[in-house]
Amino acid sequence: MELRAVEGNDTAKAEYESIGYQAGEEIVLDNGIIFFNSSNSDGELSFLNNTMAVYKDMIEGGQNITTIVWQWK
Repeated sequence: MELRAVEGNDTAKAEYESIGYQAGEEIVLDNGIIFFNSSNSDGELSFLNNTMAVYKDMIEGGQNITTIVWQWK
């Protein structure tokens, strides 16, 4: 996945690794880690460079996604 700054002048790549399971007829729960790398060392998204986060998702009906992310320090 690629994140783009509002002004469009900076990007960061996010690579996900996760494990999930079907929690109901239309609900999928998963959690994992995200690795971030920004394209510009002094850009708007540079704070993400070489960082990682832990997250959990709830996906309802294949469309509504709720994600909570914690930065790993």
